[in-house]
Amino acid sequence: MSQCYVDEVNGGAAIVETIAKATDDSVTYHFGELLDLPQTQQLAGGPDQASLELLKIFAYGTLNDYSASDASAITLTTGQKLKLQRLTLATLCGNQQVVQYSTLMSELCVSNVRQLEDLVIDAIYEGLVQGKLCQLEQTFEVASATGRDVRDEDIDTMINLLGAWNQKSVELLTTIQDNIQSAQAAGTEKKAAAEEFEKKKEETKETVAAQIKSGEKTAGGGMMNQMFGGGGSYMSGRPGKTKGRR
Repeated sequence: MSQCYVDEVNGGAAIVETIAKATDDSVTYHFGELLDLPQTQQLAGGPDQASLELLKIFAYGTLNDYSASDASAITLTTGQKLKLQRLTLATLCGNQQVVQYSTLMSELCVSNVRQLEDLVIDAIYEGLVQGKLCQLEQTFEVASATGRDVRDEDIDTMINLLGAWNQKSVELLTTIQDNIQSAQAAGTEKKAAAEEFEKKKEETKETVAAQIKSGEKTAGGGMMNQMFGGGGSYMSGRPGKTKGRR
């Protein structure tokens, strides 16, 4: 954050020197508070306007923007160039999910792949971007990128984007809730069907058991009748005693 530099300016420090320090600071990547200071805005149209333009570039511009602007009147230090390369990388990664090596090399003004990969790895360690370098495909697959300061003219666009995102979120939430309700209804229906099946299964078991029991009784009565009743039974068929010889 640039708050410490804001405090310096409010304490009487020269704004041009403070801008130079802030843009060369290796841990400061946001400059909105410093840019909004009246002392900073008063540089517009004056002999030090290049310092104002330089601060704007570091707030939301890129390395190529620097080369095409009045800020190029100020020669970048090694630290400033490295920081602006990292900020340019953050901007590129914020706009694309996959960035080609060729695009990165052009935008970051590096001459070979080794320099490019070292720069990207350093930016990852700084927390400015997250992703994966793919040497085979010559691409950087972006997972996330830190946000830059926002220009006043971009605020309406951001509001529209956030509004669209919010609408999509509401639609997605509605879809999820509908799916949950459908799943709950299906679960209730399935449970009721399972309970009905179990009920019918128990009823069938009871019916079969009763039929078996009834059949056993009927079969048992017929056997007794064969053994003890009728002319064809064991009892009626037994021969009588014979008289002895005289």
